[in-house]
Amino acid sequence: MTYTPARFLQLVVIGCCAAHPLVSAACRSGRARDTTPAPLQLPATLHVYNANWSDVRIYLTRGGLVMRLGSVTSQNSAVFEIPPDVLNEAASVTLVASPLAGRESFSTLLTGVRPGDELELTVENLLPHSHLVVR
Repeated sequence: MTYTPARFLQLVVIGCCAAHPLVSAACRSGRARDTTPAPLQLPATLHVYNANWSDVRIYLTRGGLVMRLGSVTSQNSAVFEIPPDVLNEAASVTLVASPLAGRESFSTLLTGVRPGDELELTVENLLPHSHLVVR
C-alpha cells in the first residue's frame, strides 16, 4: 500500500497522539521519587514555676480558641509541650496563667516563639510581676 505524504503525516500524528499517554506514564513511573523527609518540627517546651500562693491553670488562646495545657500546684513546677502546629498558625497565640483562687490572671503574647524553643514562665504572687523568658 502506498500512502500519499498527507495521509502518511496524518497517520504519524495519530500514532504519536495515541502513544503519548503510554510513554509519559512509563517515564513517570521510572523517575526517581523525592525521598527527602519533611522537616521534623519539635514542640516548644514550656517550663512553669509557680511561686504563687494558689494553684494555677495554664492555657493557650488563639483566635478565640482555648487550649488547656495543664495546672501547676502552688510552690511547684511543671513542664508542658506546645504543639508545633499551634505556633505555625498566622493568628497570634497568647499564654495565660490563671490562679484557681482569684479573678486576676497573667497573659502574654507568644510573638517570635518557634517550634523547638524553650520557654520559662515564672508565676509570681503579684501576677503583674510574673514573667516569661524565651530561649
